[in-house]
Amino acid sequence: MLRFSCRGVQCLRDKLTREVNPKKETVWELKAEDLPAEYRFINTQTCTRLANGNTIIWSRGGNGKGPQLVEVTPDKKVVWVLQDWAHLGPATAVQILDDPGIPENPGESEH
Repeated sequence: MLRFSCRGVQCLRDKLTREVNPKKETVWELKAEDLPAEYRFINTQTCTRLANGNTIIWSRGGNGKGPQLVEVTPDKKVVWVLQDWAHLGPATAVQILDDPGIPENPGESEH
């Protein structure tokens, strides 16, 4: 499991992203089966919560299958998907440049 800055957990085995509060209660969760079949990720790498409340989840994919990035709303609606294995590799880290916050320095990622 990987922890990320919006107090959540990525679980590679169960293919889910879960936000937990300080009491360790689940407040939001997204499973692969919550997405339309064509946008389901093979595995998850990490994610980030945007200022607008949406969440971007990225994946290493599986042998060039599945999306590299998926943005979803709090009610789990897909906003956009990046799936371009011909030109891009696995998405293991992403910095959202136009989202308010503190820019990350290479090697100092909190995600």
